Amino acid sequence: MQTAATDIWTNHTSGKDFANSGHDGTDIDPYEITNAEDLAQLAKDVNGGKDYNEKYFKQVEDIDLGDYEWIPIGTRNKSFSGSYDGNGYEIKNLYITNPQETVTTYLGIWGCVSYKNDAWGEVKYATIKNVILQSGHIKISSSFSSINVYAGGICGGAFPSGWFAGILIENCVNRATISISSSAASGQMHIGGICGDGSSSEITRCYNEGSIIMKQDTPASLSQRKYIAGICGTEGDVEYCINAGTLYGGLVGGISGSVTPDGGRIANCINQGILIGEYVGGIVNTFITPSAGDSFSFSNCFMSGHIQASEEAQPFIIGKMSYDTNRVSIDSCAFIGTSNVDLSFSEKQLKYTQSYIKCNMQKLKSSEVDASWLDDWVIVPNINNGLPIQKKLFTIADVNQTTVEQLAEALQEFSI
Repeated sequence: MQTAATDIWTNHTSGKDFANSGHDGTDIDPYEITNAEDLAQLAKDVNGGKDYNEKYFKQVEDIDLGDYEWIPIGTRNKSFSGSYDGNGYEIKNLYITNPQETVTTYLGIWGCVSYKNDAWGEVKYATIKNVILQSGHIKISSSFSSINVYAGGICGGAFPSGWFAGILIENCVNRATISISSSAASGQMHIGGICGDGSSSEITRCYNEGSIIMKQDTPASLSQRKYIAGICGTEGDVEYCINAGTLYGGLVGGISGSVTPDGGRIANCINQGILIGEYVGGIVNTFITPSAGDSFSFSNCFMSGHIQASEEAQPFIIGKMSYDTNRVSIDSCAFIGTSNVDLSFSEKQLKYTQSYIKCNMQKLKSSEVDASWLDDWVIVPNINNGLPIQKKLFTIADVNQTTVEQLAEALQEFSI
């Protein structure tokens, strides 16, 4: 695996003064990010305390970060509060292989994104959109006995503040690998392909193809909260998202690691990835007991990958759940993958599920909802039980149980 030099990008910035760069930083005339040095300058500015609240940035070229170690944009106390449009260009060779050893760490292209708005009126957002992380490796290794880690390919944490504030992560892609090695007996790990901690953010039309691999000396437990997920490690409203990455170790959820009901939802999401862990959920690992009056909904989600769970699990949609069933809604969701857990599906149920998913895809395509992401999927007889599969994965669509077991064995030996 390629590794970056030990030097860091914030020692190699462009020196650009964005406010005097010929653009005014509005949504009509955003500041331009033209190369790796400009992106590093943005990180240096934000981490140094510069406020880009309600300022707009647009990437105008592909960016290669392979020369040096990346330092994420924003910390918990000095976060990025503007908006960034990746404009469909790639960011490749991102390496965070020697993060600063701290008790609480936020890792990704962005460390922390936040937005505060207490003014009464229309909700305003900080936005990260159209960002493609094409390759890289975020490597997390800690010897602390207690550690809190929030990591994602796009951002580590997203924290809106105020009744009329929000964070929107939209049309983003992660293909980088995230690996975790820890002997910590306590603390939290929330690792997602897109975002680590989504709080009350909105994550929509995002795609993860990167692998997330957690190796730990002690087994995960629900009290330790060592979650990994294809899209968001914890929280967040998630819709129209797909995970096709392999997730291994800890408490695994195909889309989200854990959700706390606060009126949020996960809708129109697909997990096609291979999920291997102690407790595993096809869409969400853990549904945390709601407070009085709170609720959460799951709708139009399906799991068509493979689950390998070492502990008792309910891999249909949620791996572990403790809630008042009157305050959670699961509507039109389906599990149609494979699992080492006996699902006892009847042939009639199987055919109904397949028919439902095919029909639902057609409805999405014909509706007013922007479902252009469905164009990357195809239905091929005798492949994936007749369910949709991504076109790019069609050549390896005949993955069988033996292959999955071999993969699990190989991942156990994965060197991080």
